[in-house]
Amino acid sequence: MPRKPKYINPDQTIEDFYASVSDAYNSPGEGEQSRDGKKKQELLAEEFGISRIKVRKILITTGDLTYPETRLIQELLASDKKMEEICEILKMAPSTVNSLLPHNLDVVVGDDEEMYKALLCLKAEEQNTGDHNNLQNAVRLYYEYRNGLKFPKLKEYERMTGR
Repeated sequence: MPRKPKYINPDQTIEDFYASVSDAYNSPGEGEQSRDGKKKQELLAEEFGISRIKVRKILITTGDLTYPETRLIQELLASDKKMEEICEILKMAPSTVNSLLPHNLDVVVGDDEEMYKALLCLKAEEQNTGDHNNLQNAVRLYYEYRNGLKFPKLKEYERMTGR
């Protein structure tokens, strides 16, 4: 008998998680405020069991946090600049450029290499926090929902791609 999916609607699960992070950011408790009156990102990271970089990425995605660099990067991407060119122009590492862009999960699950990188990041977060990362499960389920097949286990993907 097939196992029941943990998340009936992966899109909604991710959307709800992002909304929870956004709500917590915009509604800090006493003593949790940063200079801008919002909840400190470090506290959000601790509360949700994710890295501070992941918190920032979610807040950029939800529109709660903006940086001038984000708009510039988006303009450069829209003008067909490659990531390497953007990094060179801005004198930033690819990881920094990526961290300043909104998260587009459809792009991630539409490209196996991007999916692999995302799962590696989530696995590293899980190892750093010691908590089981439900985001990894949600992303895998969303991949299956969008592509009609399951993404292989990391070791299997590495073997298939000769890593």
